[in-house]
Amino acid sequence: MDWGSTFLWAQIVGFLAMSCCIISMQFKTSKQMILAAVPANSLWAGQYMLLGAPMGAIANLGSAINKLLIVILPQNFVPYLLGFYLISIWSIGLYNLEMWYALLPLMGATITTIPLIIDRDNRPMYARATILGCLLWACYNATVGSYMGLACDTLTITSCLIGIYRHEEWNLNRSPRILFKFLFTAPTTPSKESSHV
Repeated sequence: MDWGSTFLWAQIVGFLAMSCCIISMQFKTSKQMILAAVPANSLWAGQYMLLGAPMGAIANLGSAINKLLIVILPQNFVPYLLGFYLISIWSIGLYNLEMWYALLPLMGATITTIPLIIDRDNRPMYARATILGCLLWACYNATVGSYMGLACDTLTITSCLIGIYRHEEWNLNRSPRILFKFLFTAPTTPSKESSHV
């Protein structure tokens, strides 16, 4: 298979992953969001392998397995599982580090994992961490040529903002500065409508 066809298949797989990822951000509970992200992470892993970006593939494949186990296992096992996941991807990543930008997926994965360690039922916190993680992934995707990934980062951030607006009753009549502060400071507890896993 030549470079052109490999790149085309990578974009097709990336489009499917992007669709799953955007849909996952519209679910109401953290459990639904996490579970819906499993096929997305699996497809992203395939796309990064096709693009020759193994660090992105490692981070996503590990994340897919991790999220599936998070939903299945009892709450008291989750912190240990997530800790093992972070230690694993950082160990593999640093051992195989060749370019500085390979750290970006590891940092993005860490940012989106920490809220799950703190409280996996906290949808507002998880949505905000996803926004920050997507900013790091966007830099990585632009570097390795994952155009579907870059588009997904933009759409996921937009989708998260829409989800926050829908479930947290934002007041959009505020100044952009106050709105930005609201986005990253409140709330730190689950919304009234959120249900536990």
